[in-house]
Amino acid sequence: MRTRTLLIIGILIFSSCSEAVVTERSYPRVSKLEITNIANGGVAFKAEVTYASVAIIDHGFIWTLGGFPTLTNGQKASLGSKAGTGVFVFTATGLQVGKKYTMCAYARSNQETVYGDVVDFVSK
Repeated sequence: MRTRTLLIIGILIFSSCSEAVVTERSYPRVSKLEITNIANGGVAFKAEVTYASVAIIDHGFIWTLGGFPTLTNGQKASLGSKAGTGVFVFTATGLQVGKKYTMCAYARSNQETVYGDVVDFVSK
């Protein structure tokens, strides 16, 4: 009886699993991948456009000395339009040594601006 019950539970668990479905969006998705080479007042940013169902008219990175970085309040590295998904990188220079910065990647379509994960780092 116990074996039969475990078998039925196992069948129910595995039969209820389904493949993840990506919901169609009218805006791109972007995620931060890493921050490296923090030295000599510079830093290397790396991010990825992971979904692009619409034309990306601009993408890049934004960083500030405080608060959430946006297109209107931070230093911006605009990398221009982008066709489809993929990784992009930028090396920022001229940072104030020993200061805490906040960075995020962004992507813009004609209708939306989306921001990636926000991350803090201290320049060296």
